[in-house]
Amino acid sequence: MYGNVNGFRSKLKLFKTSLQQNDFSFFSTCKEHYLEMKNFKECNFSDHLKYTDEIIVKFERRFADLKKIESDIALFTHPLTTAVESVKIDYQPELCDLQSDPFFKGRTETGIDFFKLLAERFPKLANSGQKIDSMMGGTYLCESAYSTMKLIKSKYRSSLTDSSLKHALRLATTNIKVDVDKIVKEKLMEK
Repeated sequence: MYGNVNGFRSKLKLFKTSLQQNDFSFFSTCKEHYLEMKNFKECNFSDHLKYTDEIIVKFERRFADLKKIESDIALFTHPLTTAVESVKIDYQPELCDLQSDPFFKGRTETGIDFFKLLAERFPKLANSGQKIDSMMGGTYLCESAYSTMKLIKSKYRSSLTDSSLKHALRLATTNIKVDVDKIVKEKLMEK
């Protein structure tokens, strides 16, 4: 998730720069329109720069919290090479010892598996790793639910109401086994 957010942040800036330079490589419809109208001065897309700026500002505001945990994410992904000065002061003494320990330098585990090894000797670092790992699990669930929603609301089912979509999404993402046939039969028997 963190990589995707930073990637999109970079793309927004790239798109803005492209528009400023009248380079429509990323905007095929604008490119077609520009080529058709290039003899007319009113064919100017600089008006759209203000919308791009608004999107960038809103995006930065929405994901401002990620900036706060940037050093924690770096520590989680590269604990043996992260600069000690770049992490929170609470972790620095343990990180110095960790990066100097030949036992941990030779380990092949990564992510939460690596941080589980630290629990006894480096409790603050282990706790930090568990926090980041729990965030990633939540991200996976969100992405999984979004993918399921896209499958449910396909072009063949585009007329679903929000309420119907909510119920279909709940059925698709729950671990509870639902016997739909039985429920339908019971409802029909009631009538």
